[in-house]
Amino acid sequence: MLAKRRIERRVVVALVVWAAAASGGLYAVAAHGARAGAAAEAPETLRAELHTSGRATIVVAAHPSCPCTRATLRELDRIARDTHGAADVVVLFAGSERDRVGVELRRAAEAIPGARVVDDPARAIAKSLGAHTSGTVLFYDADGALRFSGGITPSRGHEGDSAGADEIRALVAGATRGHATTPVFGCPLARTTP
Repeated sequence: MLAKRRIERRVVVALVVWAAAASGGLYAVAAHGARAGAAAEAPETLRAELHTSGRATIVVAAHPSCPCTRATLRELDRIARDTHGAADVVVLFAGSERDRVGVELRRAAEAIPGARVVDDPARAIAKSLGAHTSGTVLFYDADGALRFSGGITPSRGHEGDSAGADEIRALVAGATRGHATTPVFGCPLARTTP
């Protein structure tokens, strides 16, 4: 009987330890997914070489090694399709990764309606736009004035409805607002691994 109680206690202790570890792990994953990156310090007007058509321009800073980039590009593709390509899209690829994932992400960016992919291996353009985080999206109106800076995903690596994507759609549709911001979820652009 005593041996049976010891075994039962050990099982209970093991279950409590397992439950605590599992809860802690789930909390850590959720906290990481909800942690925003550094906000952009974007200039009020878009650089001339990026604003070439006289139309509204969406600029995205992306790092090919960040696992969140895929979600950002998918959301950007949805926005471009929902707005029928009414804005130019510039995707800046920071870093110089040419591995399988980097190539896949580049192809995904090139498939976005109206998109122009620009290599930014030294992150010089991203730095000049004040972008610090992969997934940073800047919206400049047809006059080249900044109207939005932030992210278009609801959390790290997740697609779906977000305030940022809604704001971009409204701006492309002609909404006249001040400069809106939302959190951006992604890896630091200066970092080479996620």
